[in-house]
Amino acid sequence: MPRVLAGVAAGIGALAAIDNGIGLLKRGESYPRVVQIQRQPGAPNRLIVLFHGYNGHGEALARILGPTLSAYGTVVAFEPTGARYNNEKVLDAADEMMTRHTPDEVVAYGESFGSMAVADWLRRHPSLSLKAWVLNASPSSLKDALGAGSWARSFAWIPGGPISTALLQQLQRHGMRSLPKLEPNASVEAAQRAYQLALQITTPMIFGQVSYIAHWQPPKPNEFAGRVEIARYIHAPSPHGHDGRIRVAVASPIWASALSNADFSNVVVDSWEPESHTTTAERPSGLLKQLVAVMQ
Repeated sequence: MPRVLAGVAAGIGALAAIDNGIGLLKRGESYPRVVQIQRQPGAPNRLIVLFHGYNGHGEALARILGPTLSAYGTVVAFEPTGARYNNEKVLDAADEMMTRHTPDEVVAYGESFGSMAVADWLRRHPSLSLKAWVLNASPSSLKDALGAGSWARSFAWIPGGPISTALLQQLQRHGMRSLPKLEPNASVEAAQRAYQLALQITTPMIFGQVSYIAHWQPPKPNEFAGRVEIARYIHAPSPHGHDGRIRVAVASPIWASALSNADFSNVVVDSWEPESHTTTAERPSGLLKQLVAVMQ
């Protein structure tokens, strides 16, 4: 038996080495594809920037939220390419959109870890101010994520490749066999496209995201004081203090402390199932309600 186990371990190690070796050879450009929906006639010169979360997709956010939000400004989001996630490239894309549109005001949406990207955008540009920031069940650090630990830092050194990607995609298909029902007014087409994009998951993309979250610096008290006018921390009902992924009861006060002087509120979206995490594709109305409210 020990020899069998040793052989299995050696085989797994060899596959991992091959997988990561191919991943290193094929490591490509991670600059995201920018998805834009132009503001409707008569809408204000406002830029609404949507930052996706773990295995999230800017195209899906734009398809689901854009038709409503474009009445309030130009909507931009960032679609991963499948290459390793690089948050600096995402912020470069956001900067490009700011230069192109020269908005009178900016509204940011951070889905889960997407608010970490928003925070780093503010850190990158000390003069940048936001009209509003909606944080959707956003962790304030790796510690807020259920089941996460220091082991996540190791993903900085693991590139991932085609073998691990195939396995991850199979696990994703299995995990998506039981999905929440759509709201009556939700777009079936947009939800189906979101599911298709979610199945395009790759280990380079995910390992890069996990590494970014693991090494991210938590917000400090008063760090963004006076730079955000309105902030809403939204999440599903969380009777146990978490939504199945994130300890929202811990994270929300930390963000509130960093956003001192902002009109900050913690908002429970009752239309979401208890302890569900960012169900944008299936139940967008609660999120849209909060996004629209901060712009009126």
